[in-house]
Amino acid sequence: MAKKLKRNLNADMIQVTSNRFWRFHAKCPHVYNIVRSRALRLQEKGQKNYSIGAIISVLRYEYDIADHDDENDDVDDDTVRIPSGVIPYYARMLMDSEPSLMWQDQNGKWYGFFDIASAAADFDFPRIAVRLLGLSEEDADLMRQGILPESYGGDGKTQVYDHDADIWESDDEVIKGQHIEDWPGDGEEE
Repeated sequence: MAKKLKRNLNADMIQVTSNRFWRFHAKCPHVYNIVRSRALRLQEKGQKNYSIGAIISVLRYEYDIADHDDENDDVDDDTVRIPSGVIPYYARMLMDSEPSLMWQDQNGKWYGFFDIASAAADFDFPRIAVRLLGLSEEDADLMRQGILPESYGGDGKTQVYDHDADIWESDDEVIKGQHIEDWPGDGEEE
């Protein structure tokens, strides 16, 4: 049996949070660019490990205190509602796309700039779960097929997730009218 990871995931939660993240990212790609810039800047200043939640919280704070009549090239009006549900996705996306944010020691053990726990985001970034959480390659292959492995509370056989599925009726639903507490898995920031 595969290594049991920290939390069981619900198939609906996986699909919902993934769709919401990718819609948010499509509407607000600048958020990724700002978070990326800040993470790399922290690393350049000598930080070996940092909290993705702290970076997002600072962005939220900066928006709240900004004079919204002035042009501010680092904080955009769309940044105001960064849902907590996107935080695990940004951590994984950054470490997946920026080689300097994930490294191996001489013994082959992987380390990431951000500490992560098992989350629905692992389905979109299984390579990160293999390297940093100890997910087996077999389970990662199952995840790539949309199958919830036993290590994540599934049966390892039934497809529960479709990477290409789009279950939302409106493009605006993610940004408008959604409160952070409506997001499955909230309160469990990285």
